[in-house]
Amino acid sequence: MLSWVKSHYGHHDSAVFADPASFGFSSVTLLLDGLDEAHNAALTVLAWVLQWSAGRARHAVITTRPSALDVAVQAWFERNQYRQMELLPFDKDARDKLVRLRMKA
Repeated sequence: MLSWVKSHYGHHDSAVFADPASFGFSSVTLLLDGLDEAHNAALTVLAWVLQWSAGRARHAVITTRPSALDVAVQAWFERNQYRQMELLPFDKDARDKLVRLRMKA
């Protein structure tokens, strides 16, 4: 993944990603959205995330549709003690409030 970041964003940005503490960041959070879209590469991606997040003050948030994951990937999350949260749909009042807030922006 580091080589991908480097090829897309240049050396400086990839260095920040590889060693955020050396650039003065106290903490870094990686948001990995749509793991289920990695299909057969999901376990490879997760192995990299686990290795990367072992560094000082590194955190990962991984989003996926649990129903789209195979048993091995689901077991990886349990084995590595990732906390699972479910995003629930808005009820009518929450939807109305969101629309009002967005209309003000």
